[in-house]
Amino acid sequence: MSDVFPTGSVVTAQGLRAPVPRYYKTLLKEVGHDLALEMQFRSSVRADMDLERDMYENQPIRKIARQKVVDSRLSQSKRTL
Repeated sequence: MSDVFPTGSVVTAQGLRAPVPRYYKTLLKEVGHDLALEMQFRSSVRADMDLERDMYENQPIRKIARQKVVDSRLSQSKRTL
């Protein structure tokens, strides 16, 4: 359990990070209710931060800036597409 819950994710056999399986969440609720509530709070805060970042990145001015970067990178290549 200490391998999974300080970070709130697990590493798969392929080396990728994945969310905690439901089994560990139910086991955590049985063992330590306070830690389970803390982990739920952390995940909700993380989700809120992701939502705010996505809203910022999807603003029209950010899309224009990203397009300028893409265009300038394409213009630096030797091949024209």
